[in-house]
Amino acid sequence: MTIVLIRHAATSANELGQMAVGTPGPSLSSAGREAAVSFRRRCRDQAQPDRLWVSPAARARETATILFGDRSSVVRPELAEIAPGAWGSPGFAGGTQKHGCLMRRWETGSELTIAPPGGESGEEVVDRLRTVVHALSVIEDAERVVLVTHFGVIRMMVRAFVHEFGVDCSIPPGFPYLLQSVTLRKGELVV
Repeated sequence: MTIVLIRHAATSANELGQMAVGTPGPSLSSAGREAAVSFRRRCRDQAQPDRLWVSPAARARETATILFGDRSSVVRPELAEIAPGAWGSPGFAGGTQKHGCLMRRWETGSELTIAPPGGESGEEVVDRLRTVVHALSVIEDAERVVLVTHFGVIRMMVRAFVHEFGVDCSIPPGFPYLLQSVTLRKGELVV
């Protein structure tokens, strides 16, 4: 089975370098919609997914619709954006200097025990993603599964689960968001 992880296209918050938090959260910006259409054109020769799973966020669902049309999808709450708690609030800018090092370690997933005030730790994110990995591992009738989610979730999923199987992998940031193929075969992830 091939698992394709796709980051949602940009929102206006993303374009301003801000975290877009909450569900349903913001929709795509016009530039984000254009980028998704362009991405669809570049990838039109790719096989359509047998399964399409999306984050509950409006931006992920809208990206999936642009990329795959009316293809039936399943909203998976486990694919929701990582909850940044106080670190995602606009009023927290002054705390960036005080907590900047911790925030960077949390954002990169280099320290899974760190949790922002009122937010999720990397360990909590990995725990909820285990249910997705388990659900993927028992699918027998699908050659290609596409997950449309968020950069932090993709980074955490690949870092946590690929690392568990001894594969070194890094994911570059940015859109046209990542079309990263990961193969799940006999209980192992191969990048």
